[in-house]
Amino acid sequence: MSDIDVADQVHHGPSDEDWIVAAVDQNQGRLFWCGWPFGGSVELSDCTLVTKATKEQRDKLLLDLARHAGDEWPVLVARERVSRERIREPERLSDEAGGKP
Repeated sequence: MSDIDVADQVHHGPSDEDWIVAAVDQNQGRLFWCGWPFGGSVELSDCTLVTKATKEQRDKLLLDLARHAGDEWPVLVARERVSRERIREPERLSDEAGGKP
């Protein structure tokens, strides 16, 4: 099983490109990338981890993906994870607390 997860940076050997991960399907051995064409995937085994995302980076990307109007696999998975993991928007400082909205 791969350690690669959403928001990680990976290197795809056959294309010699680095990508940000939109989703991973461990059962089918597929990795979905962020970018164009959205919803595209490659063999997970062709990818190596370059940089592991932080929890904050992963949560932010999951929230961003879950907001998409489409029904691409990465969007559906993100919605499910946001719900299951109860990921919420970070709280913003209010003007009363000295921060900007």
